[in-house]
Amino acid sequence: EYTYSIDSITLRGVSEKATSTFNSLGARSDKIPLNKTSKIVAFGGSTTECLVLNQKNTWTELLQTSLNKNNPPTPFWVGNFGKSGNDTNQHILQTNEILKKEELKDADIVLYLVGYNDLVRAINIGKKYTEPDMMENKLSAFAVIPDEDLQLYKRTAIYKFLKHTN
Repeated sequence: EYTYSIDSITLRGVSEKATSTFNSLGARSDKIPLNKTSKIVAFGGSTTECLVLNQKNTWTELLQTSLNKNNPPTPFWVGNFGKSGNDTNQHILQTNEILKKEELKDADIVLYLVGYNDLVRAINIGKKYTEPDMMENKLSAFAVIPDEDLQLYKRTAIYKFLKHTN
């Protein structure tokens, strides 16, 4: 759980502090209920992650609450896997890794909220956006890189740190 201090003058309509809770899967969501649940997995950039909002005010949490209020008896769980700054290239990598997790292999729906990050990158870097470098994609898509295909020394934290200081 993290609490962020926010400049509510610059960002109107938000609290001065916003609390985020992440579950064991890395989602900004509550735990998946043990009973039969319809699972929705959401990917996107900052508008999905919603770090400037308290968890109960994120669109993924509001969606879950609305679905559970209006569609009993099967509960819905909405997993928020948003990560600020990511575009569709990273969302695809994240989806491939996240849906391998045992708890999410039976996910019913995958949602993507895309737009600004994709637009800006497509305009600014053109071909590099449409034909991305896989390692750069992994670096920006994950806080912990799935690196089993790397040489041993490239898996170390010191190597990863020094690579970004050039």
